[in-house]
Amino acid sequence: MARNFLPSLRSPQQGNLYGYALPKGLVDIKIMFFEGKELTLEIKEVKYVPDPDHFYHFRYQPSAFSEDDIVVKYGPLGFLSHVHTQIDDQTDDVFSSLADMVGNLADSLTPKKKTKVTKARSTGNPPKLIFEGIIDPFSDTDTGRVDKALKKLNQKLSFETRILGQKGNPTSKEIPEIKDRSGLFCKTRALVEMGIFSEEGNETQYLELPHPNNLEFIEIPTASFVKTEFEITFSKEGYPTYIHINKPSSALAIIQAPLNLFKAILMVPATLFQFKVNLNNVKAQAVKSEYDYRKRMLELDEYVIKLQEREGNGGEVGESK
Repeated sequence: MARNFLPSLRSPQQGNLYGYALPKGLVDIKIMFFEGKELTLEIKEVKYVPDPDHFYHFRYQPSAFSEDDIVVKYGPLGFLSHVHTQIDDQTDDVFSSLADMVGNLADSLTPKKKTKVTKARSTGNPPKLIFEGIIDPFSDTDTGRVDKALKKLNQKLSFETRILGQKGNPTSKEIPEIKDRSGLFCKTRALVEMGIFSEEGNETQYLELPHPNNLEFIEIPTASFVKTEFEITFSKEGYPTYIHINKPSSALAIIQAPLNLFKAILMVPATLFQFKVNLNNVKAQAVKSEYDYRKRMLELDEYVIKLQEREGNGGEVGESK
């Protein structure tokens, strides 16, 4: 089982590193009514803000048997901008899986108009402003405000947001939490059709937004006996733009481990023999030093005795004179 060193958790009390937010798209729209029963929908800007429903907290869990190097960088809006991990795992954990991210729904954030409602624009009377403001296109409350403004003009008009290729309610949110794997969440890209719908015709726009509930979990891999490296960078909108994984072969490391151990075992007798030789040399040197010391002391004693005898003989000669 892979080591769980950096999970993404929901509760701030469970994390011990600064958390990260996932992006949410807000759309600045303007709806105008022209003489001749023509409606126009203009998308002025798409703003990216932190989604309060998707905020996660890293929890770093160190291991005494691993050397870790972890770098986390953030953008100005609190989105992740760069994550780099280098895990030198020396335990018997086995790397289990690696999440794969796929996202290729649209080419640009620039909104594109699809159709217009009926007639050409008249220049007689000035246009009437029906709605203007920033909305969350996946919020029932925000889209309801726009829909209410349209129905004041015509009860047959409705304002809707549709995610292409998805069935069901896009606003239902399931908040995930994966406690047993290291990694991070990111939102997928959603190609959205937003517009005014009626029996006479539609005024729609296409744009790309972060999906309100579809998430990808990108797992950070670890493996036993080897050093694994993981790196990911994000755009300013919070989308992954670069992923790099470097994981050497665990199988090769597992094969080499017993060989290295066997070599070490074979080296033990030679090491012990060399130790004994060195120990004997030390003992021999110590014996030789002790022998030299005693020999020197004996020579010194003999010299002192001779000196005393010489002084005694000299005294006797003086008295006879």
